[in-house]
Amino acid sequence: MSKRITIYTSLLLLTVGIFWGCSTEKNTSLSRGYHNLTSYYNVYFNGRESYKGGMLRIDAGYQDNYSEILKPFKFSDESIARTVYPDMDKAIKKASKLVKLHSIKAKPKRKKGKKSKKEREFYAKSEYNNFVDDAYLLMGQAHFMKHDFMQAIQNFEYVIQNFPKEEVRYDAYLWLTRTYNEQANYVKAREYLDFIEGDKKFPKKLKGDLYITYADYYLKQAKFEESIPYLKKAVEFGRKKKDRVRYKFILAQIHQKLEQYPSATEMYSQVIKSNPPYEMAFNAQIRKASSFSTKYGSGDDLIKELTKMLKDDKNIEFQDQIYFALAEIAMKQGDTPQALEYYKLSAEKSVANTDQKASSFLAMADIYFKVPEYRNAQTYYDSTLYFIDPAYEG
Repeated sequence: MSKRITIYTSLLLLTVGIFWGCSTEKNTSLSRGYHNLTSYYNVYFNGRESYKGGMLRIDAGYQDNYSEILKPFKFSDESIARTVYPDMDKAIKKASKLVKLHSIKAKPKRKKGKKSKKEREFYAKSEYNNFVDDAYLLMGQAHFMKHDFMQAIQNFEYVIQNFPKEEVRYDAYLWLTRTYNEQANYVKAREYLDFIEGDKKFPKKLKGDLYITYADYYLKQAKFEESIPYLKKAVEFGRKKKDRVRYKFILAQIHQKLEQYPSATEMYSQVIKSNPPYEMAFNAQIRKASSFSTKYGSGDDLIKELTKMLKDDKNIEFQDQIYFALAEIAMKQGDTPQALEYYKLSAEKSVANTDQKASSFLAMADIYFKVPEYRNAQTYYDSTLYFIDPAYEG
């Protein structure tokens, strides 16, 4: 039975339901229609809307840290998860109510005579409400967003075990894999990823979700080279433009980290052309300059573009990053004195961005250490330690 219910059919089933009662012990076409209708419009729809509201809250409240490789999924941040507890609790409550009040496990009256394969499959079902599988998936997703991973696993496994013929099982497999990724259980995550990838019936519409989950699996383990093919496929199959642009930015960052500068420059250029939010466009421009290599040009055009950005009022709070990018170009051009001047300006302009201030001090400390001028190096290393995040790599 289709999950889409017309208005006419809905009104008819509602009327019938009132007269026939709503007992889930009855399993007829009319009772099934009634419970499907009330499940969706009275319960599931509201729970799903609450879940969507929480996801929008995560998207709006999460602050990307462009000084490190972006996370493919914003919900990985545990602090942001706490802000959506009310939304997710409501989604769980609605989904649980659907299962409790509208699950139909009673078998329908069997027809006499020989039965077709489709009819045999119908009578063999353990659940006759079309939305119960969706409710369990929704509960799992909501628990996942709260970072209640054990409860999420139970819900996803329930969907897989009890609805093996329904397409929703593939969603459950993906979310189960993401759960293991978040728990750093990479052996189990890889087991499911390989299983899904080898399933020829896997829906094309979910391929983008599969590939970015695969990329996340590698990124969480700092296996950057291995993540590249899956990020490229995620860009190709991603359903939303904003997600595809995000994946391109991550790709650019990885290419830059691996010193694959032409690829990084090309990918940052693609991000800029995609008209992303201003902060991402700005960071793409800055990092495009940072990925500059003298092997592929003089860098004069980049210097002109960055100098122009310094004069734009919108970039006043970002001047520290612009000066840092100019310093990076100067270093690659072999102009160390000019680079030091830019690094000093970067540190001076860094007010709220302590990560950038620490990076500027560290760059100057490294320069003086190599000269060597140990007194200056010590001064700037001390300044670095004062501002640096304890979690900074290295």
